[in-house]
Order: sequence, then structure tokens, then C-alpha cells
Amino acid sequence: MSGSAKKLLHAAAGSASGDKVYVEDVFSTHLYNGNSGSQSINNGIDLAGEGGLVWIKSREDAADHALYDTERNSNNVIHSSSNAAQDNYTPLKNDTSNAFTSTGFDLNTATGITNNDNYIYTSWTFRKQEGFFDVVTYTGDGTSARTVNHNLGCKPGMIMVKRTDSSADWRVWHRYSQLSYSYGVLNTDAAFTNTGGDNSAFYDANGNASNFTLGQGSRVDDTNQNGATYIAYLFAGQGDSDSQIFGDDGDEAIIKCGYYNGNGSTDVTVDVGFEPQWLMIKRSTGNDTGNSQANSWMIFDNMRGYTATGNDQATLFWNSSEDEDLNSYRGKLTSTGFIVNDSNVSNSGSTYVYMAIRRGPMKEPSAGTDVLHIAENTTNLQNGTELPATGFPADIQFGSWRDSNYSNYLITRLLGGKNLYTHANDAAAGPLFDFGHKQDVIEVTGNFDGTSSPRAYYSFRRYPKVFDVVVYSGTGS
Repeated sequence: MSGSAKKLLHAAAGSASGDKVYVEDVFSTHLYNGNSGSQSINNGIDLAGEGGLVWIKSREDAADHALYDTERNSNNVIHSSSNAAQDNYTPLKNDTSNAFTSTGFDLNTATGITNNDNYIYTSWTFRKQEGFFDVVTYTGDGTSARTVNHNLGCKPGMIMVKRTDSSADWRVWHRYSQLSYSYGVLNTDAAFTNTGGDNSAFYDANGNASNFTLGQGSRVDDTNQNGATYIAYLFAGQGDSDSQIFGDDGDEAIIKCGYYNGNGSTDVTVDVGFEPQWLMIKRSTGNDTGNSQANSWMIFDNMRGYTATGNDQATLFWNSSEDEDLNSYRGKLTSTGFIVNDSNVSNSGSTYVYMAIRRGPMKEPSAGTDVLHIAENTTNLQNGTELPATGFPADIQFGSWRDSNYSNYLITRLLGGKNLYTHANDAAAGPLFDFGHKQDVIEVTGNFDGTSSPRAYYSFRRYPKVFDVVVYSGTGS
């Protein structure tokens, strides 16, 4: 079905919100603490009914990324940071029929890299949806230029393929890799290559809205070895009309795959058409010798600290088991994309590919409590203090002392936890607060005050037609 036909169907649906699809229906970055016991992760994504992928990484432990999907037994895990075959030593849940739920997924007891007691984790969930994401399994037949069907409903922007029955490197195709018939290797920091020319791991991965074509000639075994089993993850992002089917009017895109050229010094501004909540960047050409991180598959998201200031960004690397890198500047968010100007992500003479996912929520809230949370406590605001849970990922918070003359503050997620005093004209200080501590809990990261006087906390979440936060740089004009 064409993009225009899909838009007509969305328009015909009128006010039936159930017929509309928003980014929060199909993607989630959800933070959680391990407990070495069973726990349910509620991220609002229907995996049981729709299917998809759960990608988990420990943020403070050198542990492999763990990928589970609904097309394989949920006991089976593969790792983006390894070329190993799939294994089942870290199941999501013993009862495999219920591991994927209508609101997320369930974790098993003591599951090592996904649920160690007191460890903090991030999970990225991608739900199957035309115009966004699909999961495909197939068995290789050794045929050159074999086509594989998919249900993405549009041309792919990026495809990841992994052999599951034996050890083999991941193969990744990106539509803007700048090299004909080129591919990347997800489990290494190597640049994209077109070794073999048209005898590549992918012959025509660009394909069409219903299939893509695997390798041929000498490289056919990379993605289509006879008798081998494979999993393919397909992401939209070409920006065509077939992927612009989201939002109230069914005419917005939520994912973009593109590229930019680094310059090593000044800002490179990348316009993706929306404010990202999640961003992958990979150097596709050139190499920064001796700097593995700069060549890696870097992942940023606004839950862990990707902000409009670029301070102390939390970076994870798909190709590495290392823990979260917390203290690097690699770029910053804008309301229409992102900016880079650091050699890690903008080396002069190098080309970088990216995949960006739109910030949510896109639909209006169903209740006032979706937007505003009010709480009070008397705990000293010292390093490590957890503020009252808000019930949602807060974007801004006002803190006010009720019976003392201590500093009243305003903090925002976009400024990375830096605080502004609402009673003074001081510049932003800190950051003294961490929005990326837990899903709905802000943590104090410095000694803010030592009083136990009662305080009121007013926390807001950004929602269409209700509340927003914007950060901009002045131009003097």
C-alpha cells in the first residue's frame, strides 16, 4: 500500500485514536534496576500482540549487549558485541510463552547480564510496525542475490543480519554508507567496506517496500550460507512517504537514517526533521587510529543524558561490552536534529552514518497526572539522595522550600540536570541532579543543601498541546 493510501486510511479513521500510531506505541528507552529476581518491565509496548525486539545493556558493568526478539524462542539471546552463535543462558523468563507481554517484557530470576541485583540497566524496545521496524528469520540456501521478504512497508534505512546457529560476524547495511555494495560489522569498530565489490554481503539491501536482496558471488556465505539460520532486523528511515504514517494526521515520520561529513572543529548541524530521543552514530569511512571509541557504534538517548548542552553524555557502544562512558562531549540535541563538533563524532575527512528516532510522546495525555506530579519530603539534598518518584520520566522540576529561606530551583532534562535558581539571576550551576538515574526518579549528584526542612516538588512531562521545554542559542538579532 502506498504512503498516500495509508494517509487516507488514517484520515478516514477520524477520532478513533486506536487507529493512529505514535512513537511511544512502538519504541521505548526504559531504565531499570536489577534485582536478581523476577520483575516485569512496563514500557507500554505491546510485544505479545505485535512482536519486536528487546535490547538490554548493563550501564555499569562490562557485560555483553543482550538481544531478544519474538521471532525466536525468548530463551535465545544474541549479542551485538560478539560474533557468537545464539545462546540460552540468560532467558528473559523461564515461562517462554509469557516473556513478551502486552506492556513490555518479563525478566527472569538471576539472569546475569540482564538482571543482576543492584545493577542499573537500559533497555531499548522496538515494536514491529510498518514505517518503523521489522524482524525476519530465514534459512540460508547458498543462492546468489536471493531476495528476502519483509513487512516494513517501505524501503529499509538500515538492516542488521546475524547468523544464529554458529559464530559469525554481524553484517550491517546502511543506505548512506557512501560505498556501493558496502557493509559494516556490528560487533567490531571497523569502517564500512565494499570488499568484493558487487560480490558483497548485500547486493541490493535497498530493495523495495516488501523485500531486500542478499549477497552474491564470493560473499554469499556472509548472509546466506546454505543451511545456516539467520535473524534480520530492519529499520525504516529513508524518509519516503511510506514511512510518514504516524501522529494525529498519519503524516509524520518517527525514524531517519542519514549521514554527515565531519570537519574536526566547527559545529556540524544535522537536520532530521524532529527532536531525537535516541541516536546511533557510526564512522563509516576513515579511521581514528588508536581511538576505538571514536570508531565505534555509539548510542545516545535522552533518558541516559543526551541533552541540549552536550555535558557529561552517557554513551554506550553496540560493538563493545564496556560500561557506560559518562564524561565525554560528543554532541547535543536540537529541536530538529543534533549538532556535533568533537573529533569523536566529527573527524575531518570522515563520513558518519546515523539513525535517529523521534522524541515522544506524540499523542495528548489522557489525564492530568500524566503531565504533573506533586510531592513533598524532608530529606537532605546530599549526594546520592533520591527525590520522590514521579510516576513518569520528568522533563522539568521545580523545588521549593516551604518554611526556610533556602534556594528554590528549577532543573530540566534538556540541560542535563543543571539547576537554575528561580529567586536569583545566577547562571545555571552544576549539574547537581541526574535525570538518568532511574526511569522516574531524579537523583542529587552534589551537596545541594543540608536542611531537613519540608520541600514541595512540582514535576512536569512534555506533552503535545499541554507543556513543552525548548532550549535555544541566542543570535543577537
